[in-house]
Amino acid sequence: MGKKKKGNAESNTPPFDQHLINHYLANMHKAIEGNEFSSIDEANEFMHNLLEETDEFPQPVPETPKEIAKDLVYKAFESKGKRRTKLAHDALKIDPDCTEAYIFLAEDEAKTPAEAISLYRKAFEAAERTLGAEFLADPDNVGHFWSIWDTRPYMRAGEALGEMLWETNAHEEAINLYQKLLRLNPSDNQGLRYRLIPWLTIVNKDTEAEKLINEYSNEDTSTMEYLKMLVAFRRYGNSARSRRALQKAYSRNKWAPLYLLGVREVLEYPDSYIPYSEEEGVITTIEIMEAWDKTPDITEWFAMIILEMALIAAAEPEKD
Repeated sequence: MGKKKKGNAESNTPPFDQHLINHYLANMHKAIEGNEFSSIDEANEFMHNLLEETDEFPQPVPETPKEIAKDLVYKAFESKGKRRTKLAHDALKIDPDCTEAYIFLAEDEAKTPAEAISLYRKAFEAAERTLGAEFLADPDNVGHFWSIWDTRPYMRAGEALGEMLWETNAHEEAINLYQKLLRLNPSDNQGLRYRLIPWLTIVNKDTEAEKLINEYSNEDTSTMEYLKMLVAFRRYGNSARSRRALQKAYSRNKWAPLYLLGVREVLEYPDSYIPYSEEEGVITTIEIMEAWDKTPDITEWFAMIILEMALIAAAEPEKD
């Protein structure tokens, strides 16, 4: 019931599985943990030597109940049929606070949104207990959670829970949760801002949306530029400020307007993209469309300004 990554519909390539990537990264982290490297080159050489010995990253033997439970969950992701959920339930018998097991069951076993939310909430609460209240409140930790490896299950569980809360119209709780996660990790490695800014506009918290945009004012990604434009229009209407924001967004990606105005239909979420590409324009459209649809008059205004820009460009003399 929870969110799952889609595979490439045009090929037999298996879907990208972030969970198995996380397992690989966890093994890598454990392999280098405790080593003090004097430089990046020394660390890279250490990892190169490990890989050279086996052609793959070494799989540490799980020792503690928590490690054994996690290992069962990663085996579940690689398994098929009923064995998948059995391994996840077995993991919870070994470690009742196995965050990864709850996340797995939310994605693989939950039949309704309510069941998924319950499991994601259990995942988040389990991760909270694992970290402990003192750790969560420690000023040395707050502000850069993602860089502390042990916080990542907590952050991932919070992200999944927030998304499901939003989809089931528990909007305030979803917003509060994402705001909390961003306070813990303002560098936002998870990209929560791309969901939180539209959410804030949908519940008419445009001032808060603008404030959040200002916190990432140096970011010039396509999605952020179009969000800046959307929030500027909501706050200031057909103003010079909104027009400048539109012009900057259009210069960042010229494909997005085709999808935002319905000239082209969004068929699926692209597997990848490069800056300024049509695929990036599709992703931008998907990420802001819910907020776009909740913004009165923006389509008409946007189309009018785009047309004006096109007419001005056509009237300009060609350069030699």
